[in-house]
Amino acid sequence: MLQQSALYHSFRNFYCDVMSFEEFKKYWDNEIKPFAEKICKMENPKDGLAPYYIDEMIFYVEHDLGDGRNPGFRMLQVDEVFNDESYYKDVFDGNEEIEEVKSYRRLGKMLNRGLKMLE
Repeated sequence: MLQQSALYHSFRNFYCDVMSFEEFKKYWDNEIKPFAEKICKMENPKDGLAPYYIDEMIFYVEHDLGDGRNPGFRMLQVDEVFNDESYYKDVFDGNEEIEEVKSYRRLGKMLNRGLKMLE
């Protein structure tokens, strides 16, 4: 179950100001979404569920953006996993040289930046 972190409470307000929303939408369309879609096409990932959750996140974020709602809550679960050091230790035995790890870390940083735009 998703922990109710400080970020969760920030996104309980589903609408954000227009400038933040437009800035985020541009970042989503040009940076996050294309990279996330690329990760979903990764062959034989060690964490086989990660592409599923990323794909699900893309689906919900797209719908929230289309409805003019703040998509932060939809990104939160993926963000929290990919920015958690214990995830990499447990799943990848702390091996930082695996391309999958590098991709997840990069996506985590991108999501974190996007979430900050929406606060």
